[in-house]
Amino acid sequence: MQIIDRNAPWSMREHPFLPVANPAYFYGPAELKEVIQGIWSTVDRGLGMGILFGDAGSGKSMLCRKVAATALAEPDRYRVAVIGDTQSGWNGLDLVERVSRQFGLPPAGSRESSLDRLYDFLGTLPETCRAVLLIDDAHLLVRRGAFEALRILCRFELPTHKPLTLLCFARPGWMEALRAAPEYMDLAAWTSRIPLLSRESIGEIVAWRMKTAGVINRQGPAQFQEDAIVAVHAWSKGLIRPALHACRLAFDFAISRNRPLIDGSVVVEALAKDPRFDSDARENIAMVLLQLDREKTTRKRIQEPLHPIPPTKPLAPSAVTPTLPEEETRENGSSRDRRAAELLLKASERRKMKGE
Repeated sequence: MQIIDRNAPWSMREHPFLPVANPAYFYGPAELKEVIQGIWSTVDRGLGMGILFGDAGSGKSMLCRKVAATALAEPDRYRVAVIGDTQSGWNGLDLVERVSRQFGLPPAGSRESSLDRLYDFLGTLPETCRAVLLIDDAHLLVRRGAFEALRILCRFELPTHKPLTLLCFARPGWMEALRAAPEYMDLAAWTSRIPLLSRESIGEIVAWRMKTAGVINRQGPAQFQEDAIVAVHAWSKGLIRPALHACRLAFDFAISRNRPLIDGSVVVEALAKDPRFDSDARENIAMVLLQLDREKTTRKRIQEPLHPIPPTKPLAPSAVTPTLPEEETRENGSSRDRRAAELLLKASERRKMKGE
């Protein structure tokens, strides 16, 4: 359903920044290229088990669901099971029973027979079809029995191939639990880590989400301005979840205030309501906005063509156009975001002086 207010600049089919891991909004920037290739190589080659580590907010759940959606679209090649509600209290029987249920197998007579039923299912798959088990928040699996269940599932193989591939999406701290039991860590044929996103990649993701959600701006471009992306990147520190959180706040703020332009000042005003937006965050965003303004000024000077000035006759003193002082010229040419950033820095300095 399209959201329309004829008096407002913004309209959309749906909100582009909802906190839901919807695979329809997944966008794979350059940083994820090798990660995505590693995932599918692990699955298609039947390597048994792969682990993808990522910090909280790095996009593990979104990537997990995107892999699941892609595999589900090819039922002749893949059978898919997704565990998205991993619990720390699970033992080996709990995990095997949940895996069996997620593959759509009928309930077994007893929990102990779930593994036999799962083996029968895997043994009947054709060699051209892979069973893929995706475990989100795998770092919550900490009990020895759960590790043993992973080992048993990973080691199951037929004479020519392994029919099941496990893909675990976990926080880096899970590495310590695995290192304490090397026999389980060695099961992973592929491991990788989700990298932090660049400013450019976050800009691409934001643009993709705005386009996918059908966002329309009746008074200007339906996009975040460059300084807005810079502020979002500085706030998120390269993590996608806090970046989308900042975008949601800024987008909602622009809609509520009928702002036709989402720039750095809108992002700063919107984030001011977040309790995590402390003085350090303010200073960080202020500094990057000032740096962006200097970069823009430098680029503008480089792009301006240098025309030779033809010799002219000297003008009379009264006809000479007065020249503005350098300080005044620089002030007139500075952007609103630069002034806002300077005010943020001055306010931060005053707070520090009062604290002293």
